Amino acid sequence: MKKAIILVLVYFLMQLLAGVVSMGGVLAYQFIKTGSYVTTDISSEAVVPTLVLGIVFMSIILWKGGYLRPFNEVWNVLTPSYLGWTALLGFALIFLIDSLLSMFDFLPDIMEETFDVLESGWVGIFDVSVLGPILEEMLFRGAITRELLKHYKPQHAILFSGLIFGLFHINPAQILPAMLIGFVLAWLYWRTKSIIPGIIIHIINNSLSCYLSVAHPEAESIFDLMGGTAPVAFGILIALAVVYISVVKLNAVEKINSEDSLLS
Repeated sequence: MKKAIILVLVYFLMQLLAGVVSMGGVLAYQFIKTGSYVTTDISSEAVVPTLVLGIVFMSIILWKGGYLRPFNEVWNVLTPSYLGWTALLGFALIFLIDSLLSMFDFLPDIMEETFDVLESGWVGIFDVSVLGPILEEMLFRGAITRELLKHYKPQHAILFSGLIFGLFHINPAQILPAMLIGFVLAWLYWRTKSIIPGIIIHIINNSLSCYLSVAHPEAESIFDLMGGTAPVAFGILIALAVVYISVVKLNAVEKINSEDSLLS
């Protein structure tokens, strides 16, 4: 647990360092361009480079610390069938979690303005949708969950991993959904010794979030998107069925192909 907490603190330290470097870079650029440090709000201009640099810095830390090796404990190759059922599970879980969150719309979203800035350009969208999920899976499943599994029973390691993942997001509106999906991502890592399933679900989640924010900014909940309670209720029934079938299939596929499809 101590090492897991240290890794999270290192992540925030890298983000802070990236912020300082980005702000300095923006100030230097504006001074060269205008001959003055008196500018408009430079914090918004530094959001995207801060995220990019934070990802680079933390990836280097994880690589140097040996958390991305050995290959068969982080990047274990899985069958297309397994990855397909993983994607279906991801879509169903995201729908169920979003439906649940509609009852918690009173929770403040302190990151709303930051995400608005990130989603205003393709670089920011790519960072949120792809690079961010890859880094977080390397950190939380490839490093933190793997460390927890070394010291705790699987059910306890999965529980702790999900709790840490939820609290890591800090933003009240994100803590609960991150925690719930964190349990599933940790479970998938435990079953496969691979962060690839987690990356797939994480990219699906963040990409859908970005798309809906950009394409349907007027929608405040899934009820607005689907046009009422009845369609959402029907969707929940379908999603529950998909989750059940996906979990059964994932267990069966992993068990059948464990010897020849999972690198060992």
